[in-house]
Amino acid sequence: MENSWPVCLPIVRLSRVPLPFRVDFEDRAELLAADPDVYYVTDHYLNYTTVLVRLSRIAPDILRGLIAGGAPFGVWLFKGCGS
Repeated sequence: MENSWPVCLPIVRLSRVPLPFRVDFEDRAELLAADPDVYYVTDHYLNYTTVLVRLSRIAPDILRGLIAGGAPFGVWLFKGCGS
């Protein structure tokens, strides 16, 4: 253990990580216009039916509503891309 280095794992603060949600383009436009501090989209997602949600800025009841209305994008991916 003379030359070993301690393993340091980064700590990710979930409140700082955006959560992508699948929404249609019309709903996304409404969300972006209604509250751009909470909802946004990057160039990567412009052509996809996705909106990013800042978890640190969304009210818990609204987040529950989004989750109830449709699974976060990552959940959809892990379930076999919609199959």
